[in-house]
Amino acid sequence: MCICVNDYGYELVRFIEIREEEIDNYSPLTCTLMLVNHDDRLLSCFQRVRKQWEIPGGSIEIGETPKEGAIRELFEETNQKVNNAKFIVLAQLYNTVDMTTEYLAVFQTTVNELNEFNENSEISEIRLWDTKENIGKFDSVIKAIIDYCV
Repeated sequence: MCICVNDYGYELVRFIEIREEEIDNYSPLTCTLMLVNHDDRLLSCFQRVRKQWEIPGGSIEIGETPKEGAIRELFEETNQKVNNAKFIVLAQLYNTVDMTTEYLAVFQTTVNELNEFNENSEISEIRLWDTKENIGKFDSVIKAIIDYCV
């Protein structure tokens, strides 16, 4: 079963409802996403290379937990510092290029105010988004994850 496919050959296969302690049972866990809520809107960022809107997230570095990776990626990409986040769901992806299965952990946090954003090598702009307005090209797999979680 395939929920959707993005432009980079990733199929969103299914959502797996588990407890955070069970994440390690799924491998390989390749990346994380951080849903950041502020005033009933979601923090989104424009990814320079892919030229599309996305949600902050990325790879997990050696020695860090998925939650630590999500918090670090959020800071690196958007300059938003949070101390904690809640695990929401695990997404199973199929990479049609490599023909491999991967997993992505989704976390969520709320911030009362946004820190000043500085453009960087990955992200050129951040925006609070109500998830309904058309803000331009948005990764279809990430949009399906947002729709599931929000």
